[in-house]
Amino acid sequence: MMTRLLFIIMLSILSIQGWTQRHKEFQIRLGAGVGGYNTTTELKYTVNSLGYPVKGHYSDNGGASTVHFPLELRYEISERFNVGLDTRFGTYLYENNGNNAQSNRFRYMGLGVELTLMNRENSRLYLGAGVGSTYLEMREKIGTGWLSDEVKIKWRGPGYKMNLGFIKFFGTGPVGINFNVGVIAHSFNLKGVELTGIPLNLLNGTLNAAALDLNVGIVFRIPQ
Repeated sequence: MMTRLLFIIMLSILSIQGWTQRHKEFQIRLGAGVGGYNTTTELKYTVNSLGYPVKGHYSDNGGASTVHFPLELRYEISERFNVGLDTRFGTYLYENNGNNAQSNRFRYMGLGVELTLMNRENSRLYLGAGVGSTYLEMREKIGTGWLSDEVKIKWRGPGYKMNLGFIKFFGTGPVGINFNVGVIAHSFNLKGVELTGIPLNLLNGTLNAAALDLNVGIVFRIPQ
């Protein structure tokens, strides 16, 4: 009886040790997401009229949705904390059909940290936060045919995010599904305006955007 009890205790210790080792892992997360944004645009400009500078101001409140593709790398430094790199690439889809923007693209790169609220062998529940930099490029056609010109507008600024996520692995295997929902905000500054490749230095502006963000994808874990 005592031998059997010692055997059970030893198995329990080994199981706990194996559990601890499994929780040291590196994760690669790939996915797709959508976001619904509120946007505020402020532009200030100066033009010359009859040799005198004339200053103007333009503001607009609107909305937009995005389609994006995140790539996240996470290293588990403890059972409760993850750190890593975040990237995402995507495009804005304007709600206003009268907008003449022909195309746009954005990319985000930053650092992410996560607090693991539930940490089981095949399940994770986490609260995440991140900060990074976002670049947005917009292109717009003016005119038609051979009289048309292209305007390129470049924005850059910091981005911030908070999210709540859940990962479910398929058994004890390396592959799982990742869901997360959160909020994300960008504070863009106007970095440049070009008309058919010619820089225009007449504008200063800001673009602030905040959204509810939803992502789903797959995750690969690599034991460390």
